[in-house]
Amino acid sequence: MSPSATVQQDTPVEPSPSDTSPERLRTDPRMLAHVRRLSQVSEWRGIAAIAVEWLVILTAIVFWLSLPASLGFIRWVLYVPVVIAIASRQHSLLILMHEGAHHRLSRNRAWNNFAADMFCSFPVAFATDLYRQHHFQHHQFTNTAQDPDLTDLKPREDWTWPKDHIHAIGLFLSDFIGLSTHKMAASMMLFSPPRNLFYKRKLNLHLSDRLRAITFGASVVAVLWANDLWLGFFMFWLVPYFTALPPIIRMRMVAEHMVLESEHELNKSRSVEATLLERWVIAPLNVHYHLTHHLYPSIPFYNLPEMQRILMTEEVFRDHAHLTRGYLDPRHGVWAEITRPTKQLAKIAEIDTPNTLGTSCAP
Repeated sequence: MSPSATVQQDTPVEPSPSDTSPERLRTDPRMLAHVRRLSQVSEWRGIAAIAVEWLVILTAIVFWLSLPASLGFIRWVLYVPVVIAIASRQHSLLILMHEGAHHRLSRNRAWNNFAADMFCSFPVAFATDLYRQHHFQHHQFTNTAQDPDLTDLKPREDWTWPKDHIHAIGLFLSDFIGLSTHKMAASMMLFSPPRNLFYKRKLNLHLSDRLRAITFGASVVAVLWANDLWLGFFMFWLVPYFTALPPIIRMRMVAEHMVLESEHELNKSRSVEATLLERWVIAPLNVHYHLTHHLYPSIPFYNLPEMQRILMTEEVFRDHAHLTRGYLDPRHGVWAEITRPTKQLAKIAEIDTPNTLGTSCAP
């Protein structure tokens, strides 16, 4: 079942005024009328979003290269925010790949897949269709034993939450300095074109996708070789990819489905009211409205804020949805919900609360 099918109800049943069940939002005719309107795909907005992310990446590179060598150590200090800026845009490309997986970049399926692959997923070593095959199952079986995101990562200690503050900080720091990058890479390889080009695996690329991946890879190598850009590729692509990107992905993904009640549709996913800085680095392109996305996956990213505002007018949503204020707020944000003092964790372990649901390292 395609996630977009949630808005394709043939004969929606009008809920009674006394129906306060969280699940009714999926079939409420009033909601579905809004969903149909907001599910319209804008061709130019998808293209513009891709162009903006690449423009930011190029601007960050040009900025650092234009700094005079006479700055010495200060020049290298400024390299750190450049790395973070590029990693945040690599993350945005993954979010746009996610839009392509839901066919939200373009109404034309062929162009949607081409743009998602060539400009979003291939540059960050993903393949849109591999991700799509996995991700649609995640939507269908969110936070259940059949959720592939949960089953893939449940045995892994680094994806078991909540954690105590010291271990949580240590994990994110080890991500940032590259010490746990191999763990992230192991998860990301599931959606990587090279791993799936020549061997039959659980997820498989179509022939057209394989040819496109080979063409992309060969073109990148040719450009780097012809222009001797290997050092620049290392400094401005691989370093951000293997240092700043993993902790960004981890924070967003932990926030989306971990340490949640998972009793019904409105608390299997978390929506976050993010600050401006958090929306830039951790949750670009309105991805912080993740609960809204799970309710109505057919809505493209640029219409999620309006759908969120509509949902907030519904009492059942306000009463039952898991809404969090910010990612990094130590008292009320996601950080406060996914970390605990050591003594609290010991009590949780004693009662064996099944509240450590995980999700994959992909968008």
